[in-house]
Amino acid sequence: MMLLLVSACQEEGLDPTRCRDGKCTYTFEKDAALILPDSIGTPRVESGDKLVFTYQYAANDRPNIADDEYTEFIYFEIPADVSSFDYADASLASIKTVLYSICFCPLRVVRPEVGRIQGRESRDGSWEVEITLEFDRYGSIETRNIAARFEEAG
Repeated sequence: MMLLLVSACQEEGLDPTRCRDGKCTYTFEKDAALILPDSIGTPRVESGDKLVFTYQYAANDRPNIADDEYTEFIYFEIPADVSSFDYADASLASIKTVLYSICFCPLRVVRPEVGRIQGRESRDGSWEVEITLEFDRYGSIETRNIAARFEEAG
């Protein structure tokens, strides 16, 4: 039953309007490590012993509006030797879950305290992943709901 939902949402996640207004990509890297900044800075993926997952949304640019460019990433890492995972709420910190935004805005790195990320490896080596996270940004709660197939980057 859940596989049907994931397959149906493979290209656009659970919020199809979001990806129609931009482009979404879903990738993971093997033998990697996620390096997070203290507060200001850019998360980085370096060589390591984990799987690092990256969701990216790049909004369509509106040429008549200055400084409207917006791109966001959700990053997290899991142990490389698992075939499924399920992390929720406080355990999201253990997999370094973070939302990172590139925009004309002051708050760029946000860590969720509420939510769930779960997934399982498919026979072809891709991952079926469901992400439901809440982020406190600018004093209001923003939610991300994503169900997608993550493919190996490269």
